[in-house]
Amino acid sequence: MSEQLKLIEMDALWRRLFLLVPVVLALLSVWFVSRWCFGNTLAGYPQDEETARTAVRLAPDDPQTHFTLAVFKRKSFAPQELDEAVRGYERATSLAPNDYRLWLELGRVRGQTGDAEGGERALRRAAELAPHYAMPRWYLGNLLLRAGKQEEAFKELQHAAALDTGLLPQVFALAWNVFGGDVARVSERVGSSAPARAQLAEYLVKQKRIDEALQTWSSLGADDKRAQSASGKNLMRALLEAKRFRAAQGVYREISPETAEGLSAGQVLNGGFESDIAAAGKN
Repeated sequence: MSEQLKLIEMDALWRRLFLLVPVVLALLSVWFVSRWCFGNTLAGYPQDEETARTAVRLAPDDPQTHFTLAVFKRKSFAPQELDEAVRGYERATSLAPNDYRLWLELGRVRGQTGDAEGGERALRRAAELAPHYAMPRWYLGNLLLRAGKQEEAFKELQHAAALDTGLLPQVFALAWNVFGGDVARVSERVGSSAPARAQLAEYLVKQKRIDEALQTWSSLGADDKRAQSASGKNLMRALLEAKRFRAAQGVYREISPETAEGLSAGQVLNGGFESDIAAAGKN
């Protein structure tokens, strides 16, 4: 047989193989991105715990998937499930260490499992990451209170209420229960800001401590009383219900000095309708 010489052009083959590399990498990228997106979507709209587990398998490096699974685990309140919830939140915070919401939930669930120290660390981290948000301070204060750290607890609760005055009634209720209705101690713990003292006066009237409510209201300056007119009106209504008419009239003079000018006991205000009548709820 005659020998045949076969020549293979290796340069052309390697060039073709080299051109395939970007295509393969692109396909792999599409696969991983699609998988991550699908897992993230499942985590955003979970139907049940199994769906959340699937999301974790599809996107194991996505903090949202671990967070979602931890939420389902936390709902059962079983010790083993709570431990898994803690691990889920811990994994989520490790993947997104600057998201205060993850630290907030980690602190709360650690507190549920009895890990007060670990819960405190996580909640303090949440407060550091979100210094202008009330909830990290609120939950931190509650955890410290359960741990018996009253001084630290009420500092955090005061801070939370300063950021969100809507929390003040809850702070009053906590302080009232902790200090057994001792008004001086309650007043000391809720803070000296004008909103705190004005709302405390409202709270004391509801507790039938009218004289102390009036004393608390009187501690405000004239400008503060006008600025806290919403609380003043609530206080005035409560005083009227308690048949403390002169005291109610005094509060009215302080929050609406222009309207109440010349008003005295037994007098009908604007009896001849010379002045405009405000819409309902305005006065």
